[in-house]
Amino acid sequence: MKCPKCGSEINEGSFFCSSCGMQIDKPQDNASNQSNGKKTPVGLIVIVIILALIIISVFVGISMSKEEDKKENKTNQEQTVEKEDKKEDKEDTKTVTYSNYTFEVPEHYIATPSDSQLLILNADNSLAEAVIYQTGTTYSTLSSMKDQIVDLLKAQESSQSQGYDFTNAVTEEKTYGGKQFLITSGIKQGTIDLDITYAEADDGVFIISIAKTDGNIEDSERDELYSIISTANNE
Repeated sequence: MKCPKCGSEINEGSFFCSSCGMQIDKPQDNASNQSNGKKTPVGLIVIVIILALIIISVFVGISMSKEEDKKENKTNQEQTVEKEDKKEDKEDTKTVTYSNYTFEVPEHYIATPSDSQLLILNADNSLAEAVIYQTGTTYSTLSSMKDQIVDLLKAQESSQSQGYDFTNAVTEEKTYGGKQFLITSGIKQGTIDLDITYAEADDGVFIISIAKTDGNIEDSERDELYSIISTANNE
């Protein structure tokens, strides 16, 4: 089968062209989606486009001048050390509000909410998490497309050409604080390690990207950052 837009060969069973990213309509698939009340891949592709913007925001946060933040970071580190000396069983946290949600963020992270996203950085800016709240798409719909997530991200990359490597990318579901997370890890951009994730939220999903500039994202780092999202409360 050939793509009606660019003429490239399309593998049987594909929902889109791997060369140009065009959606391939299939009557049997569309009928199934309609009967199940689920969104088609087009809705997911829109979210993936938004994800590209999140990743850019993460890189902007990571690339902020360390000299400019050096004094503030040093103060934060000193305060963190003092609090670690005083803590017993539970680390001190601070409450951060974004998009009518409150999040409990450990004190050793710098959390910066804006109208468009919540950006969380560690002290030396080598690890960052960006969060966007998106309505109109449910977690269950995205979860049902789990096996297509990497291919959809690849298609988005082919149109953006930002150098993302999906060779070792895998998608799996995990639970943090009683909330479901659909995590695609193992994405690389040069020496940067990336996670792209969807998480349960009221009337929508949280779209999350985690980026680390030095080495791979450790499981302990991943657990802590996703646990922050699990504290989301909009009451």
